[in-house]
Amino acid sequence: MPTPARPRGSPPPPRASERRGDAPDRWSPRASECRGDAPDRWSPRASERRGERGQASVELVALLPCLAAVIVAVWQAVLVGWAAWGAHAAARAAARADAVKGDAALAARRHLPAELERGLRVVTDGPGEVRVVVRIPSPPPLPSPGHIGADGRFEPQT
Repeated sequence: MPTPARPRGSPPPPRASERRGDAPDRWSPRASECRGDAPDRWSPRASERRGERGQASVELVALLPCLAAVIVAVWQAVLVGWAAWGAHAAARAAARADAVKGDAALAARRHLPAELERGLRVVTDGPGEVRVVVRIPSPPPLPSPGHIGADGRFEPQT
């Protein structure tokens, strides 16, 4: 049978534990009042908690340099991959140009983004065999980690 609606202004019905005569729930606000151990802001426990205020902020500030280092390392790995990909594409283009007796260095330069052209070296090892080396870019505050190369081979055309 549904519980009838209580009239306005009347107190709420007693809790199930109070109806049965059991002790109140230990987490309810009434429980601490019943036991006489209501939280006191001057108690030793409260002062210990106050000493830990701001702990999460301090840990976050300590973690920020580590997070920044991880982000820079991931970005550098992306730049290394991009440079390797570009060097490989430039080496294929240079090998094709060299195979038809064209200018291998010009073909490699045309297939590279402007950011990778600085430090470009093109070495022809034989007809249709080319090695392209590019400088690896780096995030602004860091120096370049070095160079990366790729080989291209294309059968000479007559």
